[in-house]
Amino acid sequence: MRNLIYTFSCLVLVSCGSPTQKHQTNLEESLPEEPAQPETSETTKMGKDSVINITVNGTIAGHEYVDLGLPSGTLWATTNLGSKSADNIGDCYAWGETRVFKENRKYKFEKDGKLTKYCVDSLLGVVDSLFVLQPEDDAATANWGRQWCMPTNLQMKELFKYCRIETRYDYYLDGGIYFISNFNNNKLYFPLGSGARTYWTSSINWQENDRAEFYIEMLPYESMSIWTGLRKNAALIRPVVKNEDNIQNAIKYIDRCYNEVYPNYRGIPSDSPVIVDCKAEYPGGLDSLKEYIKKNTVYPNWAREQGIKGKSIIQFIIEKDGTISHVDTLRAFNIELDKEAIRVIKSAKGWKPAKTGNVAVRSRMVCLVQFGIKE
Repeated sequence: MRNLIYTFSCLVLVSCGSPTQKHQTNLEESLPEEPAQPETSETTKMGKDSVINITVNGTIAGHEYVDLGLPSGTLWATTNLGSKSADNIGDCYAWGETRVFKENRKYKFEKDGKLTKYCVDSLLGVVDSLFVLQPEDDAATANWGRQWCMPTNLQMKELFKYCRIETRYDYYLDGGIYFISNFNNNKLYFPLGSGARTYWTSSINWQENDRAEFYIEMLPYESMSIWTGLRKNAALIRPVVKNEDNIQNAIKYIDRCYNEVYPNYRGIPSDSPVIVDCKAEYPGGLDSLKEYIKKNTVYPNWAREQGIKGKSIIQFIIEKDGTISHVDTLRAFNIELDKEAIRVIKSAKGWKPAKTGNVAVRSRMVCLVQFGIKE
């Protein structure tokens, strides 16, 4: 192990854009208990003109990493994607894109306002139940090679759980955050720049799949935690050495969260393909389905008088012959109103089944039925 000293220099200022909405998750993952902090630890106070002190334990595929002794065994890169020094923010990327972010460029996984990949809601796009970026969509893998990847949400949360945090901040110019391991006191540094204070993870945001994915927002002297950001917005990336176990753990974690919040969620049937060439379609398309649900849903007077408003999320299967089966609530809202939502979905006939090639296949669908809510 060796310590590297990077002389401070002016950071490159990059406008990464700001998410239009933010939502902080309240879910807790089952990480091991935090160890007792070492009796002796060195804390480096950083002033405006001082140096950046980080730890380097080795190099993989030409990029340096630090071992913080974390339970997952994650090895973190010492620099951001697109940067050659620890104090430079590097390049920004939209989530799932491997090219450097460019304003006004059409987002890779969106067509006609719908998601084309990494989607769990059929009303929002093509359902594929992919929770973590695949290698071909991982900017770290695409730019640094197959031994590197973007961190999952669990790996980012682990960093916060097992490290002490120190901030280095100049309001007018730049700043950064030190993560100091509670296990071995090794140091990792995340630079911040004007308009560039967010770091993507590779995990989707299962709570707001239509618009937001997990990323981390780092604001010195303020709360630093996992938030959500629009996929098409830009953020920084800090790669980690690829470990398939960590990726699978993140997939299982998100799937578990989905099942805990939506107890009736069962995923796509085992004999239904995850990805289809042509998804199931209601006569007239999605707009026609929305209009049918709107016209045929009964909002009872008792619910109106009591001011009961909300959404029932209904899941169902479109069979190979276009009939509907296994209609059930994905997220319960109100017992009676959920029954009405199920009735309406069951009454929507004439579906064209999904196809793989020219073969009709079963597919899972999810629909939203609103009560007392103006669009």
